[in-house]
Amino acid sequence: MLSVDTNLDKPEARRVTFFTGRNNIFYLELAIDRTEFIKLNDFESEEADPDALIEQANAASASAVPAKGVDASEQDDFLKSLGM
Repeated sequence: MLSVDTNLDKPEARRVTFFTGRNNIFYLELAIDRTEFIKLNDFESEEADPDALIEQANAASASAVPAKGVDASEQDDFLKSLGM
């Protein structure tokens, strides 16, 4: 929830509805002075192959350099610097 405290002269409430990929409804509700929504373009959805995306993610994670392990004393020093 986002709340901005401001004085509105003539507030108008608006609701914009979105649908997710699984046809769940997502609402965006606004209360502002004047709101006008204009549809600019019809968007074309790209059909993605889930198996190809998983393969790309697996290939990327396999080729990634393993992260350097953090020493316990380094963690303790960091926590002490934060006052913990």
